[in-house]
Amino acid sequence: GDTPPDASKKRVNKAVKKSLEFLDTCLELKAEYPRLAESAWIGGVQGGLDSAARQYSATETAKRPVQGFLVDGFHRNGPTTETLCWQTIQTTFTETTGLLPRDKPRFY
Repeated sequence: GDTPPDASKKRVNKAVKKSLEFLDTCLELKAEYPRLAESAWIGGVQGGLDSAARQYSATETAKRPVQGFLVDGFHRNGPTTETLCWQTIQTTFTETTGLLPRDKPRFY
């Protein structure tokens, strides 16, 4: 989910864990219900500005059978998105996207 820059490590890790759990639940449902078999699934990569959390999230999400990735969680939705500075997230963003398969789309 949305992770403000000043989020605690506990909050960041919870966002990563919950996103992976939700993705796994969705993929289980896809396998269980034939009408979902042809659905495309996008895996969310979380972790705020915590490089280790983002690397873990990207690596684990990339292991799942998803058709693309949403690189998310650098900010809290709302007015702060207007003041988000590329230089603040550039290193972490680049490290994160470098861990994702190049043959699948990424959404930011």
